[in-house]
Amino acid sequence: MHALTSQGQRVLTMAIFALGSSLSIPSTAYAHEPLWGETPVVFGSGLVHPEIRFGFMDAGSTQNGGVRARMFEQTYMVQYAPKPSMNLILEAPYHNNVRQQVVNGQLRSVPFVGLGDITLNAKSRLHARQAEGLTIQQTAIYGIKLPTGESHRLDPDGTRAAPHDQTGTSKPGLVLGYTADRETLKDTIWGSVEWRREFGSGFRMGDMAEVNVSYGRWLKQANEAAQLGVNLAVGLHGEWHIADTLDAGQDAHNGHHIIGLHITPIFTKGTRQLRIGLLVPLARQGPQDHVGYRYEIRTAFETFF
Repeated sequence: MHALTSQGQRVLTMAIFALGSSLSIPSTAYAHEPLWGETPVVFGSGLVHPEIRFGFMDAGSTQNGGVRARMFEQTYMVQYAPKPSMNLILEAPYHNNVRQQVVNGQLRSVPFVGLGDITLNAKSRLHARQAEGLTIQQTAIYGIKLPTGESHRLDPDGTRAAPHDQTGTSKPGLVLGYTADRETLKDTIWGSVEWRREFGSGFRMGDMAEVNVSYGRWLKQANEAAQLGVNLAVGLHGEWHIADTLDAGQDAHNGHHIIGLHITPIFTKGTRQLRIGLLVPLARQGPQDHVGYRYEIRTAFETFF
């Protein structure tokens, strides 16, 4: 077989991507979203898509009676497509966190370790348009959060930790989101919004909204499955959290928001993908054990069957 020209390779790559997208089968040259935000891509019927994510953050300080929170969190995810336009997603977080505080002149550390609240989401395609060298997609996300995590853990000073700091909250919740992208053979623009709300009265987490906008460009394009592809993504991430509600309906006074700049190299090869991301806060307000960190690190590995 004769070798393809560079232009022929690009045309062939786009043809494969278009066919894969029309069948909802992931293209080897397609970059997943950065680690802050969500992709509108819906994978093909019968495919199983496992993913594992890790995150680390060291926030706050024990000085002046404050709390230091070191968070190492894992999220285990599985996606399955019952039909070409919809994916079902199971997300199971596992927390390995430590909260520290000086109490009566002594530094006390309390581990917050265990399974968090499991989320069951559905991702449903709203719109997809393809042209030569261009793909635009839009997807709705909706789901429920199950109260599977522990919600009665105590802070170092002996008081019950606020819902936001627990591994779980004992309350079910709702997840609603929208995500879109615009991809060419050279680059991708992603955008997503998400809103979370817990149900019930008393001890529960406040509403949360998240907004993400990112741009990624291929540094090395993979034209066939055996080749390595490298995409470098940068973007803005914003979170807004309303204050939690405590047992007797009191305000926890832990509302906070943060806006940060992230960079995420994305490595793809065949059906496997690795992402490593760093986020640096640009603007923030709220308790230091929630927003007082210099950086956040995330990484993820995923594949398809």
